[in-house]
Amino acid sequence: MIICFPKVDDSISAFFFNIIRRFMHSPLKAVLVLLSFVTASAQATVYYVDSVAGNDSNNGASTSTAWKTIDKVNSATLLPGDSVLFNRGGVWRGNLQLKPGSEAGGKIVYGAYGTGNKPRLLGSVALKDTADWLETASGSHIWESQVGTSGSEVFNGSAYSTASIDSVTKVAYAKISTDTANHSSEATQSVKFERSADVSTQYSDVMIFKPAAPIVAGQCYKLTFNAQADTPVTLAWPAIKLMKNGGNFDSYGDAVIGVAPTIGVNWATYEAYFKPTVSASDARVNIYLGKLPTGITLRVDTFRLRVCDGSKLLTSDVGNLIFDETQAQVGFKKLNVTDLAQAGDFWYDAARGKVRLYSVLNPADANPQLEAALNKSIVGGASDVEVRDLDLRYGGAHGIGFANNTQRVLVDGLDISFIGGSLLTSTLRYGNGLQFWLSTQNAEVRNTRISQVYDVGLTAQGDAVNTVDGIVFRNNYVINSEQCFELWTRTEASSMSNVTFTRNTCVGSGHGWSHPQRGANGYDVLMYKNTAVTSNIAITDNIFYNAVDAVVRLDVPWNSYQAINFSGNCYYPQQSSVATQGLLLNYTAYDDAQYTILTKNVSTFNSTFATNTSASTYGDPQLIMSADGVWVPNPVGGCAAKGYAVPSGS
Repeated sequence: MIICFPKVDDSISAFFFNIIRRFMHSPLKAVLVLLSFVTASAQATVYYVDSVAGNDSNNGASTSTAWKTIDKVNSATLLPGDSVLFNRGGVWRGNLQLKPGSEAGGKIVYGAYGTGNKPRLLGSVALKDTADWLETASGSHIWESQVGTSGSEVFNGSAYSTASIDSVTKVAYAKISTDTANHSSEATQSVKFERSADVSTQYSDVMIFKPAAPIVAGQCYKLTFNAQADTPVTLAWPAIKLMKNGGNFDSYGDAVIGVAPTIGVNWATYEAYFKPTVSASDARVNIYLGKLPTGITLRVDTFRLRVCDGSKLLTSDVGNLIFDETQAQVGFKKLNVTDLAQAGDFWYDAARGKVRLYSVLNPADANPQLEAALNKSIVGGASDVEVRDLDLRYGGAHGIGFANNTQRVLVDGLDISFIGGSLLTSTLRYGNGLQFWLSTQNAEVRNTRISQVYDVGLTAQGDAVNTVDGIVFRNNYVINSEQCFELWTRTEASSMSNVTFTRNTCVGSGHGWSHPQRGANGYDVLMYKNTAVTSNIAITDNIFYNAVDAVVRLDVPWNSYQAINFSGNCYYPQQSSVATQGLLLNYTAYDDAQYTILTKNVSTFNSTFATNTSASTYGDPQLIMSADGVWVPNPVGGCAAKGYAVPSGS
């Protein structure tokens, strides 16, 4: 039997080949599988997304009936073989979550249509209006981000009257009263709560609540109230909720910011922000007080609830503030508010969802841009997908992150920039351009440009039992990121094989925005401790140029590192008189920091790292700037056939 089919792309050709190979003994079964694929492909739908002219109530099936938002794409039901195409020149804010295709039905494709610049997906909040900032005290130079409100109050903000005590549930072990002697300057009395029993032995489901006018799903609401406690106390999470009024404690949504505030000894105004999960005409705001400790006296008054600008909410840690991407001017993240001492220093107040920034002028006036990068990956990966021709910028976590058990992925022609910086732990920051985490099979990343990443441009890594088999990084360009390529996986029960890093160009590792904020870690190739069974690792025909600290950092044990195929590369670190900079190799025993080899000597590098490093060339590759702004080899130099080549038509 002869099966003929037209010329298609590489991934589909491979699919047909695998079917024929698998079912050669059963031609009828092969035909049935092929027919099912053709049927699924015929039913595949192309969806269009237009950030200007689109509407989420459209069906998305044509350019004239395009969807508008990333939220619509994320909520849509997509089938294997479908495509989602974003309009070139469009800009979206948010986090795109890819949907998986299937091995049998085909990949889901995310890409671009139209003409112009690649569709731009931003993982940030714009804070460029002067109203976005308020100086904490006149002349302090410390500015705090703001969330504006509009329209009338959803409920009246007058202080509680005596009758309003009925809006406080009264149960044992607590005393509720009005207090006309101690209240905020906005009120004539407050509601006073006194805890009279040990919460560890006596639980009291005390709450203050106030009914609201109709609420709309997804709309931002800002709650403010005044409060004071005789002793500072943090309300137990989740202390503030939107509920059904008079119902069976049905939730309409927790506060997305300010869910468990700490009340101080002085009267102050506290904020919480909601995005209801449903629209309702019978909502109320609840503040739970039942878990306060014994002896606490708490007073509250003057509740207000208003519609707010949800686009300004900083719902997760801010990893970076981008002031001017053309000049790589960014903020300097501090872990304590008291460390804000010079222009650009910023601190994220996680409890209140605010950024504080040191600036002589209003930050919106002082900077050409002001983008606050949030702690979320701009694109969340999936198996059986293709991602093409998108521009990802300003994310506090990863540009695109693929989780455990990723299979059959193609990433082609992305631009990724200004990524990372958010907190992974209380002190450790992170963020990679493109990451494969734990088990990954049959993935390729090609023709992608990455710049200004807190950690590494391209990586496959994992710290639990996993299997990595078949990842190719080909013809990519990584510039001014802390590292270019990182590879390791751990536990002896894991395996890693068939990983290829070829024809890529790495320029200026350690020269990006993050280096002054984190210290020496500017490497082209970063190989942390790797205890997996490892085979067939190839790092070939790349250009490694001007890394601050070293071409390779190798932490041993790293199984089979001497068998790595490190051939055909052109490598040339930053030339430095500092003994610990501009190295060829930083070789460190993971469990014995005293055992370290730092070398700038080619022969030592060749004999210590991989057995065939001598096939690569040490020396200046004499890069020149191409017409579209990337460094490429001088065509008359010895590295002319190495590294990244600008794809035709890009």
